Amino acid sequence: MSVGSGLALPLLIPGVFVSLLGAVMLVKPRQSARVLEQLNAIGSKRNLRTVEPADWNVTLTRAVGGVIFLMGVAFLLLVLSRAGGG
Repeated sequence: MSVGSGLALPLLIPGVFVSLLGAVMLVKPRQSARVLEQLNAIGSKRNLRTVEPADWNVTLTRAVGGVIFLMGVAFLLLVLSRAGGG
């Protein structure tokens, strides 16, 4: 067992987390954007339950979610290729 393969498991956890986060933003962009809008509304006089994201925000959330998902998958593939080649 090489030293590189011992590091694979701890690095897989953030890769999976990032991929799942991106997948949620990609599949459910309106709900993800709404959560972000609610976080932005904390401390303001707006009602958190009635906050709705704008259409451009939903589109941006979907696009960013796709990028985050692809980055997570690329990271996972890199970690797995390093662990297998070690």
